[in-house]
Amino acid sequence: MQEPVTLLLTSSRDQTTEMLEPYFRSQVIRIDLDKMHEAAFSLRAMEFSYAGSVYEIKSLSAVYWRKPSDPIFDVEHVDQLQEFEYLQRLYAIRSLSTLAKWFGVWHLVDPLYERHFPKPLQLELARPYFKIPDWGVFVGNRTFDHSGIVSKALSSSPVKNGRYLVTTRIPNPSELDPNYTWFLQKEVDAGQDATIVFCCDRMWGFALDRSKDDSWVDWRVVTDNHRPGHWAPIEIPVLLQTSVLSYMQLLGVKFARLDFLIGRDYEWWFLEANMNGQFAWLDPANELGILSHIASMAESPTTI
Repeated sequence: MQEPVTLLLTSSRDQTTEMLEPYFRSQVIRIDLDKMHEAAFSLRAMEFSYAGSVYEIKSLSAVYWRKPSDPIFDVEHVDQLQEFEYLQRLYAIRSLSTLAKWFGVWHLVDPLYERHFPKPLQLELARPYFKIPDWGVFVGNRTFDHSGIVSKALSSSPVKNGRYLVTTRIPNPSELDPNYTWFLQKEVDAGQDATIVFCCDRMWGFALDRSKDDSWVDWRVVTDNHRPGHWAPIEIPVLLQTSVLSYMQLLGVKFARLDFLIGRDYEWWFLEANMNGQFAWLDPANELGILSHIASMAESPTTI
């Protein structure tokens, strides 16, 4: 019987990959998008080669699309040729992944999920299951009849020079430049940020207390918030567990990290589902079993 082989598509800088990879039990072929030129990659018909070895796509037991990206977008100056080459590589490995999926190779994460479920669609599909802050997307029109507004990015790409648009309070919407696209949302009076890691019908909840400092609305801007221990495990209310399960079944998605805000009245407000969100930093020592569970689900659908 052939040994199971998992194709891991990622990048050399993805910390989740570094923490997760030791928990795979199958043979792992790891392709780092930003290092492909060093190892030599080719895709021809129904086989691919990497680092001197040739593999048949149909012989793979699983493909895990673990957020491949290139560090070029985190530097100050990126020329058009570098950006073009990055998109070429991304297209190549996405083609490899979708070829494998077409021929029945298991995928825990579909590389097209993030395109299939844009944030406005996520919010409207979530409305029967969760409380949703009022939202709107505006180009040349800044009308949003709310006091207490935040601006968020629709795209996960940097604005420029490795800088990203984070969630930001907008005191006066009339001052927003009408030449740009704005995703606006009513701000939730929250005491905690919360996130739920969902994988194949299991889920884990975590919360970050912001009651001592409410000067920020996006937890990512505070360096300490990324460190282990700042997010504490939290019990997910039973009714919310049912809603999360129903929502994920509706989407037909096996993995996501769902972000919420917990209001000062303890109501949970849904923000978005990260279809391939980071998660390892929430359980870095696998004390809750998140790393081992997701590794198992990523490499073998028979364990579901």
